[in-house]
Amino acid sequence: MPIFGAQALDRWRSGPATIIVCTSAAASAGRQMVMSGNHAALTSELAVAQELLDGRIVAIPVTGQNVVPQNITLAISAKRTLPRIATRVAELLAGDIAALLVRVKAHPMG
Repeated sequence: MPIFGAQALDRWRSGPATIIVCTSAAASAGRQMVMSGNHAALTSELAVAQELLDGRIVAIPVTGQNVVPQNITLAISAKRTLPRIATRVAELLAGDIAALLVRVKAHPMG
């Protein structure tokens, strides 16, 4: 999903900005670049949920035949078995994340 600094949206419509792709490791720097008004980022709504809810940035959905919904995955070593509590924590996190994304999608320009 392209994410734009709120003040950069009009400029983006009149000409391209620099587009960055945000990974989780660079999410903080990416948010700062977007909020500067000179950059756009390809990232998930979850990564920038608070900024969307605060109105500091706006999101424009990327749609298309080959675009698939985002997924969150917990990666662990194949040599490990998670304790039952980890499954419960994952269930709680999944519920919290789903609720946050509902709020983001319901927010104007989110």
